[in-house]
Amino acid sequence: MGDFIRFGYDITDDGDDFGGDNLDEVRAAAKWETVSRNATVFIIDVTDKSIFHSFQDPDAEDSKTSLIEIALTCVSNFIKSKIICSDRDLIACQLIGTAQSQSSETDFKHVHTLLPLELPGAKSVIAVEKVKSNFDASKLGFGHEASFADAFWVTQNMFSRVTSTLSTKQVFLFTMNEDPQSSNQHARKATQQKILDLANNSIEVEVLGLAPPDGFFDMTVFWESALPQLRDKTASIADPTVKIKELLYRVTTKEYTSRALSSLKMDLFGKQFGVKVFSFVNIASKPAGVKLDKDTNKEVFSRTETVSSETGEVLMPDEVRFAQTFGGENIFLGKTERDSMKYLAPSGLTVMGFRSTKQLDFTNFLRPSHFIYPDESAVKGSLVLFQALLNSCLSQDVFAVCQIVTKQGSYPRLAALCPQKEILQPDTGIQIKPPGFHVIYIPFAEDVRDVSLKVNERRECANEEQVEAAQAVVNKLRFNFDPENFRNPQLSRFYAYIEAIALEKEAVEEPEDTINPSPQTIDSRLGQVGLEFVRCFGLQPGSGGGQGAKTTGAKRKVHSNLSRFYAYIEAIALEKEAVEEPEDTINPSPQTIDSRLGQVGLEFVRCFGLQPGSGGGQGAKTTGAKRKADTSTAGSSNASKKASVNVNPIEMRQAAVEKKLGKYTVAVLKEACELYQLPTEGRKQNLIDNLQHFFKAN
Repeated sequence: MGDFIRFGYDITDDGDDFGGDNLDEVRAAAKWETVSRNATVFIIDVTDKSIFHSFQDPDAEDSKTSLIEIALTCVSNFIKSKIICSDRDLIACQLIGTAQSQSSETDFKHVHTLLPLELPGAKSVIAVEKVKSNFDASKLGFGHEASFADAFWVTQNMFSRVTSTLSTKQVFLFTMNEDPQSSNQHARKATQQKILDLANNSIEVEVLGLAPPDGFFDMTVFWESALPQLRDKTASIADPTVKIKELLYRVTTKEYTSRALSSLKMDLFGKQFGVKVFSFVNIASKPAGVKLDKDTNKEVFSRTETVSSETGEVLMPDEVRFAQTFGGENIFLGKTERDSMKYLAPSGLTVMGFRSTKQLDFTNFLRPSHFIYPDESAVKGSLVLFQALLNSCLSQDVFAVCQIVTKQGSYPRLAALCPQKEILQPDTGIQIKPPGFHVIYIPFAEDVRDVSLKVNERRECANEEQVEAAQAVVNKLRFNFDPENFRNPQLSRFYAYIEAIALEKEAVEEPEDTINPSPQTIDSRLGQVGLEFVRCFGLQPGSGGGQGAKTTGAKRKVHSNLSRFYAYIEAIALEKEAVEEPEDTINPSPQTIDSRLGQVGLEFVRCFGLQPGSGGGQGAKTTGAKRKADTSTAGSSNASKKASVNVNPIEMRQAAVEKKLGKYTVAVLKEACELYQLPTEGRKQNLIDNLQHFFKAN
């Protein structure tokens, strides 16, 4: 390696394969997709009646809420998130302390199963929202003394009835009771023992203490000694909260902690230990549409077959060979040969050495990074060895260079294991950054390209005053960027409509477009700095949507033909008595033009020898107003009156080019023919043809 490790760019992403394989299948095979599922059970304690007391909503200043509404909102939002992100996961919800006792285990009193452990759907959200909107109408009751051990027993039975493999099993308990069953020591010990039984079955219990804004929830009274992760000091105690966003963040953070993409063995100079691979960022996209049979509404599937070009027969997989062109000849390879060529190393990570973190260059991007964390279940002692390696890399400010093979048969990659120290919020104790290694993929020698630009032209540089003005603008508009504050507006709108249809809502709640900047906010933050920037660069105030821009939010100019068309359609559809003529915002006003031109317009007319008022210029009164009929007596025998119509030569020529002369009346067309000394006899189409030929020839 050189002095610096640089990142190249690779769009294939393990897609380099022989033969005519489907590229989408190759890329899909290279990705790490977890096939396991998670299960989450929410338990809401309603034994304390104060959970229903209303107080000022911290997320909305003009409304009130209660702790039960906050807990149910968190459950509802979590279900919606699961439906979108992980539709294979299982979710359940229980209420303890209710008058009704409805669960699969009839022996337990005051334990009500609101949602069984199953795949979430629209019915799950509707059930939670129904109880949240009016708890009294549900007739469940509250304030009854219940045993937490019974609720945990029901939860364990839920998990035991799941036949599929579960990656993680989580239980979240919302409660205001910091010292449950304080007068019943037998019940307290039963609760502690049941939590320990759940932990032995890989079911982790998390207590989310609820307290009003002026209250406090003390975990040290009972729950710190009951929860194994708090007793062993492997997790921190977070302060109670009543903010839904923060509460939901805690739930999703805990729930996704054990969702690994893969579990690999890591070789550290002959010593192997287990690690789990996680992904911090995934590109969110709309789900693909499902094709259904039009008669049965059942899902239909497609199948691809390989057919011989000579006989038309369907070929079996063993009858197909792949070839790679080399030197103008086809080198034929069988499936076994192809697989053996791809198998270069077993799956896992192999440490090759260490380099200083100063030699890690982040200027280029190869592919999204991953994150590894010790997997004690794979190899005993992995946590100790991993922590020792992490502490050593942090203290010496180095990263590990390793070879990584994601799965059996995948191509090996070079990666830098960049150490990260654990960071907690000082006030709440919530983990901001976990301890572990970032797996940053680095290129091979063949992947690096020289893209240095050699520009020989002289470039104009900004002067010192302009640089200072630009720096002032940047400083004024600087803010703390957090990806959690910016949602994809296209996805938000898509799921808002899907949710409204699935939950049978009367109206769609339009999501806020958080990535659309507000010109008013920018202007208010810039102030005088924006005007100074405009002055330094000689720009017009208001151009480009900057300081003083007044165009944003104004009415858009619309096509007059479309506006008129939809106005008539709307009048017919809504059975209106009259059509509301839309304003023609693109038709220029001659009065406005005349007032702005003034003497300049008259001088223009004089220089070109034009008649004042012709062509819609100075003094024109015909555009947009009703034409005045000037009656005069003709020299015919019947003394009929003939209307004299002013003809606009420019408009007439433009209409001829666009082949729109048919919009004029016969009288206008005849006067135009007289103006150009053309025949005026015949029907309307004859007059149009005469004018078309004239304008085409002239």
